Amino acid sequence: MKKTLIFIVLTLFWTVLLFPKNVLWNNFTQNMSNKNIIIIAGQKEDKRYKLTANDTKVYFNSIKIANIGQIETRLWLFYNEIELKNLRLSKNMPILKNLKILNSHITYTLLSPTKVKIKGKSKIGDFIGEVEIFKHKGFILLKSNTMRDTFLQQYFKKTKEGMRYEFAY
Repeated sequence: MKKTLIFIVLTLFWTVLLFPKNVLWNNFTQNMSNKNIIIIAGQKEDKRYKLTANDTKVYFNSIKIANIGQIETRLWLFYNEIELKNLRLSKNMPILKNLKILNSHITYTLLSPTKVKIKGKSKIGDFIGEVEIFKHKGFILLKSNTMRDTFLQQYFKKTKEGMRYEFAY
């Protein structure tokens, strides 16, 4: 029994470690292109436990939406995470053209697979958030109670925790 359990654990570990993450990336970009979202990575590197994509550009209906300096994807058995660094929205996005996210950490677990948790730092301030995938809704909570950009301020509600933006898609 003990040897069988050790064999199962080691098999799962090596499957995760040796699985080609480029296959997952290519599948993800193909699925997104079916929804008119084109993702082009400048350089991809599979580092066994994570996939790193540098200088990534995101397009929607052939309009450039964002530049992402670096994307790191770590896929584990029960816990998956994506880290975005230096995300800048394009000047084609007139509402949020000055928005720059310095660092964002996105996670989900098998304990709550329908909820994606987000936390990070932007030029506006530190934020946390949550997206409920099947309910098609979520929120972003800025930890500060003040916002310098008056245009964005109209979309956020002031709460005890900070400035909250709720959305549905």
